[in-house]
Amino acid sequence: MRDRTELIFDIGPGKEGGLLEGFAGSYRSQKALEWAEERLKGVGFTRHEEGNRVSYRREMVGYHLYADPRPDTRINIYVYPREKVGMKRKTIQFPFPVLMDMPNTWKHDLEEKLASKIRKYCHE
Repeated sequence: MRDRTELIFDIGPGKEGGLLEGFAGSYRSQKALEWAEERLKGVGFTRHEEGNRVSYRREMVGYHLYADPRPDTRINIYVYPREKVGMKRKTIQFPFPVLMDMPNTWKHDLEEKLASKIRKYCHE
């Protein structure tokens, strides 16, 4: 069966992942996928593998971030709230996950640009 041998990209906790070729739209070649993975490492994401499932994750500013490197022109970033231990859960004012992107055209200050987008879209 195809799903057991090809990589499945997970995009969040408990979220069903997808195949590289299962991405709607233009997806990356293997070489471009390797470039995107290096780009993610450069901004603090780590690759997690379990069997044929892979995810790219990072903690940032009180959030869990999951990256989807499959799109050809950008890396999609899914932002999920991180539970605060010992704190009363506050009402979330907007739906999660928040979807942001990191365009391939970004060349400098990727860390700051990513943090700025999180502040903007997560209303911090």
